Amino acid sequence: MRIDVNGNQITIYGNIKTISDHESIKTTLDEVVKAQKEIVIILPESSTIISSVIGYFIKLIFMKKVQINVKVGNDNLYQMLQELELLKVLNVSKFEPQQS
Repeated sequence: MRIDVNGNQITIYGNIKTISDHESIKTTLDEVVKAQKEIVIILPESSTIISSVIGYFIKLIFMKKVQINVKVGNDNLYQMLQELELLKVLNVSKFEPQQS
């Protein structure tokens, strides 16, 4: 897993599946939300996401009042978030890579 930050946009490459991934994401988001109250999280590749990361996103939304927009590139992940009824909570949309 690799994380790139550009202003309020966080792109997480690879699958999100370990506690180490959760810690890396949490540390990165903690730094970003110090300066930003609206963030965009792009997950172009991940087909899964561990519950602790979803829980942390929800904590940021409801406890720290951060606006989160999640963009997913994998249809399986989008469907999972839909089944968990998280599309509206996390402002989930499909990620379409820009053609050059």
